Amino acid sequence: MSSKTKNIMEIIADLQSKGVKQQLGHIGKPLAYEPLSPCGAKELQVDWKYQRLISPNKINSYGTFNWSLCIPVVVSRRPESLGSIHRGEYILDGQNKVVKYILSGTTDELPVVVLEHDSDSDYDEVLKSEAELFNQLNTWIKKLDTIDNLRSEVCFGDTFAIHVENVLKNLNLRCVPNTFGSEEDDAFKLKSFTHFYYCVKDDYTADSTGICELQKAYKFWKKIYIDTPTYISETLREGEKAPVIADHVNGSTFRAIAHLNRFIEEGLNNGKQTEFRKWCVGNIAKYWKQDKLFKGFSGFQLPRWTLDRLIDRYNEEITDIDGRGAQTLGPVTLYEASRVDEKFKSPDEDRWAKVVADYRKAQEKG
Repeated sequence: MSSKTKNIMEIIADLQSKGVKQQLGHIGKPLAYEPLSPCGAKELQVDWKYQRLISPNKINSYGTFNWSLCIPVVVSRRPESLGSIHRGEYILDGQNKVVKYILSGTTDELPVVVLEHDSDSDYDEVLKSEAELFNQLNTWIKKLDTIDNLRSEVCFGDTFAIHVENVLKNLNLRCVPNTFGSEEDDAFKLKSFTHFYYCVKDDYTADSTGICELQKAYKFWKKIYIDTPTYISETLREGEKAPVIADHVNGSTFRAIAHLNRFIEEGLNNGKQTEFRKWCVGNIAKYWKQDKLFKGFSGFQLPRWTLDRLIDRYNEEITDIDGRGAQTLGPVTLYEASRVDEKFKSPDEDRWAKVVADYRKAQEKG
């Protein structure tokens, strides 16, 4: 692995190699830094024509005023020519910060940067300039995504973030392009992180047992998307086409396969467990590339919808091959699996209602 630190010129060179172009020149005015006393802070004004309302709950959620988080407040200094109604110093960005600063009772000066207007600017010009800058300051900021959050949380010792990193290291997976996880040279790429994150956070316990279960799920995924396609490609007959051997893990597919693995291990038994697992290993990659396996499904219940798709295809094929005595996954099997874990129920309410009705009919027949 390369070093995790780079100087800014190395970063610029990398960006330029990826198509970022140099744009010479500049617009706007440099904002002047000034310290502001508590008394001066109390004189700051807010123009509600563009400024957002303050949430009391948000203010309370910030807790104690923290100087380490106090980057300079952006203030607009309006020209005296606007008269007593519109002149003065107006907060452009950081009104919550100013509120917490004043309520803290500190006597230290508040850092601000000041936007100066031309002395002959009228109110409409000043308002337009302020509103544009307010909008840009609050829309150009790139929020941290989940992976970037986790990377920073690992550095300050967040327990769960460290657990996620440990999972990735145990599976030898590295998120791309964020480079989070395993640092081994042979680490496998993980793309589409969201459902992988759900899998670690919501589907399994954050301990060694959870890591062990995730290792089982990954082993099952590899059998389906690496081992079977590799075997088929090595034993092809003329005219046959082999499934694609995966060159990365798709996080959504991984979570769907992990759910499938639990369904097989916990919801099935005996011959049905053996036959369904065998069919999954031998056929999933033939019918669905990773990004096609869950096509049409989204949201948190994606793994359950995908399980329905797999059960339908399996039942259709196994019935065609073996007839009435096939090891199909019928209403009784599915209902009994749901008693082990409700997550094995179909997310389709109409479909599940039919499973329950058919199960009850089967019970009545004895």
